[in-house]
Amino acid sequence: MVDFDRKPSDKSAEERAFDVLNAAYTEKFGKPYVFDFAQEAMTWQETLEDIQRRIDNDDPQTPPKYIPDVDY
Repeated sequence: MVDFDRKPSDKSAEERAFDVLNAAYTEKFGKPYVFDFAQEAMTWQETLEDIQRRIDNDDPQTPPKYIPDVDY
């Protein structure tokens, strides 16, 4: 059951760090960092490191390659 009286919880340190890095990523590459839940299962730390590495190395994410006629 949803408790509509519960106040929202504060963001974690990792979520706040993601917001800062994602803003920098978006500014540099023109679109936000995308979580690929189907392919990647990274921890917060791995995700933050990946975003920072991509910013530092001018390496934006590439879209996934989909195989025609396959259900995802």
